[in-house]
Amino acid sequence: MSSNEVVIIANGPEPKNRVVQRVLTDESFVIAADGGLRHCRALNRLPNVVIGDLDSVLSQPIDGIPREMFLEVHDQNRTDIQKALDFAVKLKPKRIHLLAALGARHDHTLSNVLILNRFDEIPLYMWDDYGCFYGINAGGHTLECRSGETVSLFSLTGVTGIDLSGFEFTPRESEFSAGFNGVSNRALEDKPRISFTSGRLIVYEQKWREQ
Repeated sequence: MSSNEVVIIANGPEPKNRVVQRVLTDESFVIAADGGLRHCRALNRLPNVVIGDLDSVLSQPIDGIPREMFLEVHDQNRTDIQKALDFAVKLKPKRIHLLAALGARHDHTLSNVLILNRFDEIPLYMWDDYGCFYGINAGGHTLECRSGETVSLFSLTGVTGIDLSGFEFTPRESEFSAGFNGVSNRALEDKPRISFTSGRLIVYEQKWREQ
């Protein structure tokens, strides 16, 4: 089984329509991470599978959802999002989008960002109401953002040999130390480039302005 696009819907704050319209298509394979089923209901979108320990699901009505769509996984060492990602990887998609994973409890938000920092099997995009996070490994990367968009860069473990092309601000040095926090740079052209020789960067692209 394979799918080009997998969308995992978590149990955080309800995503805005503009985000859903950008990410979710008729062809998307949809995974509800336990309580994310409530967002699927609000979107009138039947998930392909509901996965997790199902403690949140059991508090919801499940009429009309076939039992075979539920995959109960009891593992207290992994979150429901990690369980959903494990399932998604087996589908061998080109990319994975994660909705409703940011903005609620801050411990959950930090946990999900840390997942993003070490998950590099398949491109993973973690969306909030204004844009998305994703991680990139050492090498050269052309970003899919447009001129004028805000881009923030973070390094949790340190990065060396950094070079930015097509951005308003360029680093004074070729290394980012662990914990580097580069908020609100700006693309000066479509598809700016980032390259570095070691480490991993977390990139945030702002797609919509705050309202």
